[in-house]
Amino acid sequence: MTFDDKAADILYEVINRRYERKSVIVTTNRAFKDWNEVFPNATCIATLLEGESYRIRESQLEAAARRKKR
Repeated sequence: MTFDDKAADILYEVINRRYERKSVIVTTNRAFKDWNEVFPNATCIATLLEGESYRIRESQLEAAARRKKR
């Protein structure tokens, strides 16, 4: 299955918004090298893979809060 640019952008938005609140697992039977056939916009693939983890952000905030309490 291949998405046009608009559908790929919508899927990206859904994943991105969910990712900001909870973890996300995306599975596929396609090799990574073939993802550009599903997602024609290579930028959204890189962003999905390299986005900042909400868990890292939360961990950093908690660590900062603990340091303040000392």
